[in-house]
Amino acid sequence: MFARSAGIEMTHVPYKGTAPAMQAIAAGEVAAITTVTSDIGTLVKAGKARLLATAGAKRASAFPQVPTFRESGYDLEGEGWYALFAPAKTPRAAIDRCPRRRSPPCAGRRSSSGSRTWDSIRRGSGRPSWPRS
Repeated sequence: MFARSAGIEMTHVPYKGTAPAMQAIAAGEVAAITTVTSDIGTLVKAGKARLLATAGAKRASAFPQVPTFRESGYDLEGEGWYALFAPAKTPRAAIDRCPRRRSPPCAGRRSSSGSRTWDSIRRGSGRPSWPRS
């Protein structure tokens, strides 16, 4: 998305997850990576990576000095999200054992990086509840 908005070509370097990509940026093996601020924040605060812009509509609360892409002149806006996946043939009984809500202190808040936290994992009209032993 950034390359298209900037009108440049970039080479995609595939990594097996965020951690190896962050190691690569810290070591200078790649020129740039895209990830959510909650993942890269530690490297930024340690001076091992430089956060150039964030994709949210507003500046990230954890990095108020960093402009958004729009403020930097790029037609780009987005928000990071996480999902919970399981193999396609995971038995329904195993899925039903997953907790369906977070503790009340997390409900409706944002993390320290400004990312949204989700209160529950909802399937259909099922009511969130902790599994009973």
